[in-house]
Amino acid sequence: MSFVPSAAVGAVGVPVKEGDAIVALKAISFVFVVTLDSRAVMLAVLEAILLELTVILDVFDVTLVCNELILEVFEAILFVLLVIFVVFVAILLVLALILAVIEAIFVFNAVILDVLAEILVGKVAMVDELIPPTLLTVGAAAVPPKSFANCSFPFTVELASATEAFVTNDATKAVVAI
Repeated sequence: MSFVPSAAVGAVGVPVKEGDAIVALKAISFVFVVTLDSRAVMLAVLEAILLELTVILDVFDVTLVCNELILEVFEAILFVLLVIFVVFVAILLVLALILAVIEAIFVFNAVILDVLAEILVGKVAMVDELIPPTLLTVGAAAVPPKSFANCSFPFTVELASATEAFVTNDATKAVVAI
């Protein structure tokens, strides 16, 4: 009796011939080689997939950083738009104030026109000057009259119309410090 590997055993447990066992072992070894080769190919494919997933992960990291930068840029743009909105509101308030001032000027001008119409200032006749002004500025006419500020009058005592006599210190018992 000869011992053969367990792979060479028949269906019912009856040993097969030694030649059949060798053929079976060769076929099984070919299956193992193909399996090992396919596993090597699968390992290479998995390594390629791992490399691709690593690249995708790096792209996601860059995208995340870019998204954070884009978010910061959007926040800056939002702040600028908010400042522009505040400036527009300020401009609107200034324009409303200008409009109120213009309206007040129109009311003021209407009042002035009403007053002018009442006092007939706008209907004064033009004066034709027959004598040129240079004729009045020569000779004795060129000397201006004396100013009232330079005129001196002698001191005179006069009573106010409501009093009968002068009020003196003795009458009022006032004390004068000397």
